Parts: sequence; C-alpha cells; structure tokens
Amino acid sequence: MSRIGSAGPLDAKICIIGEAWGVNEDRLKLPFQGQAGQMLSQLLATGSINRDDCYITNVINERPPNNDIKKFIDIPSDKRKSITVTEAYHPHEEALYKEIAEINPNVIVLAGATALYAATRLRGITNFRGSILVGERGPFKGKKLIPIVHPSSLLRDFLARIPCINDMMRIKEQTEFPGFNYIKRNYVIRPSYEMTMDYLGECLKSNTVGWDIEVFKHNREISCISFSPNKHTAISVPFFAKNMDYYSIHQEKEVWLRIAKILEDPNIQKLAHNAAFDAGFVYERMGIIPKSQDCTMVAHGITMPDLPKTLDFLTSLYTDLPYYKEEGKARIRTGIGTDESFWLYNAKDSITLHEIWDETWADIVSMGNEATYRRQIATLEPCMYMTSKGFRVDKAGIESESANLAEKVKVLLEQIKEETNGAITLSRSTKQIRQYFYFDLGLNPIMYGGIMKTDEKALKKLAGRGQPIAYKILRCRQHENRKSKYLDVNYSLDGRLRGTYNVIGTKHGRFSTHQSIFAEGINIQTPPSEVRIYMLVDEGYYFVNIDLNQAENRIVAYISPDMNMIHAFEHGVDIHAQTGALISGLPIDEVIKQYKEDIFSSLGDGIHTWRFWGKKCNHAFNYGEGPIRFATDAEISVTDAKFLRNRYHSIYPGVGMFHSWIENRLRRFGATLKNPYGRVRTFKGRLDDAMVREGANFMAQSTVADKINKEGMSFIWDNPKIFDAFEIINQMHDSLLLQVPLDTSRYKIAEALLMLKESLSTKIMYKNVAFSIPIGMEVGLNFKGHGKSNPTGLLKVDLMGSQNASSLEFKLNMALLKVNNAQLRAANV
Repeated sequence: MSRIGSAGPLDAKICIIGEAWGVNEDRLKLPFQGQAGQMLSQLLATGSINRDDCYITNVINERPPNNDIKKFIDIPSDKRKSITVTEAYHPHEEALYKEIAEINPNVIVLAGATALYAATRLRGITNFRGSILVGERGPFKGKKLIPIVHPSSLLRDFLARIPCINDMMRIKEQTEFPGFNYIKRNYVIRPSYEMTMDYLGECLKSNTVGWDIEVFKHNREISCISFSPNKHTAISVPFFAKNMDYYSIHQEKEVWLRIAKILEDPNIQKLAHNAAFDAGFVYERMGIIPKSQDCTMVAHGITMPDLPKTLDFLTSLYTDLPYYKEEGKARIRTGIGTDESFWLYNAKDSITLHEIWDETWADIVSMGNEATYRRQIATLEPCMYMTSKGFRVDKAGIESESANLAEKVKVLLEQIKEETNGAITLSRSTKQIRQYFYFDLGLNPIMYGGIMKTDEKALKKLAGRGQPIAYKILRCRQHENRKSKYLDVNYSLDGRLRGTYNVIGTKHGRFSTHQSIFAEGINIQTPPSEVRIYMLVDEGYYFVNIDLNQAENRIVAYISPDMNMIHAFEHGVDIHAQTGALISGLPIDEVIKQYKEDIFSSLGDGIHTWRFWGKKCNHAFNYGEGPIRFATDAEISVTDAKFLRNRYHSIYPGVGMFHSWIENRLRRFGATLKNPYGRVRTFKGRLDDAMVREGANFMAQSTVADKINKEGMSFIWDNPKIFDAFEIINQMHDSLLLQVPLDTSRYKIAEALLMLKESLSTKIMYKNVAFSIPIGMEVGLNFKGHGKSNPTGLLKVDLMGSQNASSLEFKLNMALLKVNNAQLRAANV
C-alpha cells in the first residue's frame, strides 16, 4: 500500500524516491509537483520513460518547516562533518522501507542525497550519480539502485542536466532485463613476482594497454602501477606493502625494465587519464619516456569542455562500473584502508580506460576533431619536459619582495582599522565587512543568490557607491593573494621553481599550470612582474622569448573583419593607442606622447593614460563584455563604461557584426563553432549573451593556442637536429620562453630562429581571408622585461626585420652584449 503523498502503479518497473514535500506537494499530496516535478518529467522523457509508468515517493512524506530538511536530516557537503539524523527522521524511513517492501520495481532511482542515504547509507550524490548499485539494506537488498542528482538542483545548474540525461538512458536500459549484467572484469591483486612478469609479458603482446600510477606523497615514490590489456582484465603491480618493499631489489629492477619496454614500445597504444601527470612522473623518477600515448582526459576535454574531466566522472558516463574512487582517495588522504583495497582502486583506474577511450574517440571522430586531438596530444612530451625543468630562482630576492608586500598589507590594514573605527581588522573577514557596510553604515546589500556578498565584485561596487575604504580592502586582498600565491611558495627539493602543466587545462585548448601534488610551485605561466625578475636563466645560458604580437586582437580584426583594426595592424599602428585616440578624440601622436610621459586621463580614478583605456577596451569589448561588468572590472562608473563601449563599437563596427555572426552560427549549427585550425567546439548550456561572449573568446584564444603549439612548440620538438641547443622552459599562451647556451654559435642559433619565424608566420586562413601574425623576440637573463630597473631583463630584438642569419646574429650579439655588460656592472657594485 502506498503512503499518502506517493503515486504510481504498484507494479511499476521503476520506483523514484525523492527527498521531501515542498509547498506544491503539500497542497496536492502528490510527489514531485511544481518546477522540480516539471524538471523530473522532462528528464524522464529524455530517456523515453513515461512518468505515469513510474512509482514515485519521498523519504519524508511531509513538508519540512520552512522547507528546511535539516529538521529531519543534515548531510553536510563537507565529508569531514558527520551526518545528523533527528528523531523525527526515523519514522519516515521506517515507513519508506515498508512501502518499498510492498512493491517490486526492477530499478529504484534515488533522487538526491537524502534518498541515497536512506537506501544505502552512502553520501556524495554527485559522486554516485549514474552508478548501478546493488542494494544491501532491508527491502532494497538485491535491487538495482541508480542515484541521480535531485531535479530541483538542475533548475539552477543547466550543465548538470547533461550527465543526468545520460543517467535517464541508463535507467531505461536497466529496466529491460532483471538482475545485474555488469561487464565481467578480473583484477589481479597481490601478484607474485612470476605472475607479475608473466602478466607484463602478455601486455607486451597487446596492441593497446591502459595504465595508471599511484604516488605516495610522503616518500614521493610510485606505490603501485596498473596495466590493463583490455576491458576485462587488469593487474596492479605494487612496490610497497605494509610500508615495506614488495619485491626484492633484483626483482623490482626486472619489473621496471619490463614496464619500460611496455611504455617505450611505439607499437603499443598507451591509454592513460591525465597522461601528462603519469607519463611525467615516470619520466622524472625512472627516466622512462612513454611512447604512443593517448589520453582520455584530453579527448573528453576537446569533445565536452564544459563538463568535468575527472576519471570518476567519465567512468560514470561511459562504463557500468559503480563509483569506486573513495576506496583510493581515503587511503591517499588518511592512510586508512588495506593495501588490497588500494591496489584494486589502482587496477580499476586502468581497466576503465578502454571503454572510455572507445566512446571519447568516437566523439572526436564524429566532430571532425582528429587533427585537433593529435595536435593537443603532441604537446605531452614538451609539457612533461617543462614541468620537469623549471626555473632557477633568486630566493633572497623573492623573500625580500614578500617582506615588502607584507609591509604594504600591514600599512593598509592599519588604515582600514582606523578609518572603520576598528570595525574591520582583517581584509578577508566576511563577517566584519558585512557588518560594517550593510549594518553599521546601513548600505543596501549587494546580493547574489540571496546571500550578502563581500567578494571582489561586491567591493568594487561598494567603492563605486562612494566607499573608498572598499578599494583599500580590495588592494589589501590583492597584495595578500599575490604574496601567498607567488612569493610564499614551496620550491622543489632541488631549489627550483616549477609549475605542473595540464595540456587540456582550459576549454579553448590553452594550457594551464598549477602546483604539484606535493604543494610545490606556482602557476608558472602567469607570474607577476615582481616575481619574474627573480626567475633566472640557468648559468651559462640566455633566454630567448618568442611571442605572437597582439595575436588575439589581430584574429578578431581579420575574422570580424573590421577595417579600422586591420588598417592599424597592416600599417604598424599601435592598436591600443589608436583605440585610446579614437575614443578620446585626441590625435594618436598625443595619446602616445601622454603614455610615454605618464600624463593621465580624467577617466575613472585619474591614474591611467588613454592608451591604457584603449587597451582595456580592446581586451573587453572584442569579446562582447557589457558596460556593467566593464565598470566593475575597470573600477569606473557605469555611465563612463557605457560611453566607452558605445564609442568602441562606433569606431570598430566590424566587432559587433562579428558577435552577431557568432550568435547566428551558434543558432544554425547546434551551438558549434570551428576555428581556423579546424578545432570544433560544441557549447553546452543556454544560448544567451554569455555563450556568444564565450564563442568570441573561443575563436581568438583557441586559434592562438593551436598556432603557438603547432607551429611553435611542436615545430621545435619535432626538429631536434635544428633546435638541439634550445631548451623549452615555459609556454605563456601566446609565447614561448627558450634558453640557449652562451657558447653555442650565434649564427647557428640565428638560422634556427629564422626557421621558427617562418613556421610561426604561416598564414591563418578563414572566410577567404589570409593573414599572418608578426613574431616578436627578446633575449635576456631573467624573465622580466628589460628596463632601467631591470637592465638584464628581456631586451627586444628585431626578428621580423632580419632577412638572413648574419643580420640576426649581429642583433643577437648586440643585445646580449648589452645585458651581459649590465650583469657585470651589477656584479661590481
């Protein structure tokens, strides 16, 4: 017998359990009404499931006071906190268990965290969503349980609907047969030495091998490595058990030699997830360079860049293996758990890769992204090298800079404390800042999602309302952030500064960098100038920096097309100065003169030149930024922002047409765009102004990424005979930082650089327009630009005007003589 508030046929194949009633359910005494009910009906329809054929109920068949489920049960998102169950909860769970015992569904859908807990005692609905679980408790025992996120949460998160649609199709599929039909998988755990060698020998005969490593952070060693020759079997090869060596020294040597044969065999396809990490780590620790690598994370990142790229998420989409990551994560975080459970976790990581690869590669092919994938995967080895290489640094200089920033923070905090009469003593105290502005001063709160905000955006708005103290709080936070992120860092054990590269770290094909798993290093691509000056070339070398001159602006100009922009680029006009001149009405020569002499405009806070505002406008309005966001980011009034935006689009009308073209393409071709290099991006979500802005961003950023990687980084890497003296140190989205030995023939270096220039000067073809991007070049002894305060920094060298190796050799010699003399003078001071 169904409870009051439940609905549907008692012989339904599908039972759906939600959380509790809302106002509509309470009024109608029926489950899933209102917006959440409509969302559920829509989701079921995507899986060809008729809602009327489902039995639907809730864990709590009443409306919690104020719709607060915590009156019954509190499941914190932070897993370190315990679940709290009240006395009022138990009768409802008992009633649910009796209700389920009276029906016999084939599949029970657990909608939300409360339903997952009630049926399984598990937590983490976003982790377990889509898993096919075997029920173990009471009337759920032996039943197929499939958790999904609660439909109400999808009202606020459009992208979360995409995996949920996948879950609906899985639910429909599972109703077609009784019992469980998991793919048969066999795991070899705790193998003997002989078994290990035999299994690895079989892997050597395979065409494809999935593999994965696990690393102990405390000793920085590979704790185990798994291999899977097909989707039915995998082995975890352990190197430690109960904190002791698993094999003898001789045995471990032989095991690693066989592993090296597998990984370095170019005839065996190697599948990994986040191959840059696994391959990079075995290269750094064991000197093994894996060949013929493919990466499921890279493939998925190209086909579905809006969705998570984690292995557990892909496993939930493409396999029937239930969520298992907690088995290994708990061991990694806390050391709790058995060796066997950890090895099983490791083996599962490699066995899933076959199914995931088949699905993601099929998506790559269907989108026409094979060349894009190959370009991206070709950057694995150079990224591994850059991650391993890192920078020599002046630690004393960085420590001094950190101390200077600490003093600035101290002064600012003292001023903030005094000006707020002691109300604000910490720049990041949400409680203090909220109390001061919204209660003590009585200002109208800045709200997002029903919450009073005190973040950067809110502080800028408060400053715009005539509260200059908000600027000081913001500056203080910025100093603290820069200090913690870039100055108070952990160096690698060898004293070098590194960043870990992610070859698919952004949606548009650009790399990202981050700290290592040992919490060492920084985002090495975007260090501020205060840090760059202390990032030094290795002894006996000099830096060569190659960059694509104003690449994104040029791409927007030619793709739009906008004739005013194109004219500036083709006649060597400073585009930022031109924009500043056309907006202000001043002659361009006057704008350039004011820029050089630090004569500021009256716009905003009056401390920026018109060239600055021209650059700011170019970087914002090229991508469709609106006046309100521009006003917030630029810290000016909305009135001034509207003036700048309107002037910008009147002087560059092609940019507005470019945005209209993108919107039209998104509407006509299923929210899909293709850049000049053939990279296809399908956008997920609502087709709105935000998607159009992201489309404009994609066209520029992805084109630059593909150019610098294909015609720059890969060109160097694939021609070792030409570039044997060059080391790739860093990639900064539109530039490459190389280092070259001082004692290498400058003529030979000049010849190689001219070949690199020719490669990077390859014309971009789009919409019957062909254009190229000028290549800039600098040489120096540290990573910061050359200037009076940094005479050994990167000094410009005219690469584009060099027609032969002799002329470039002369320019190189002159530039290096200048920076080397500056170094000698500094050493003698």
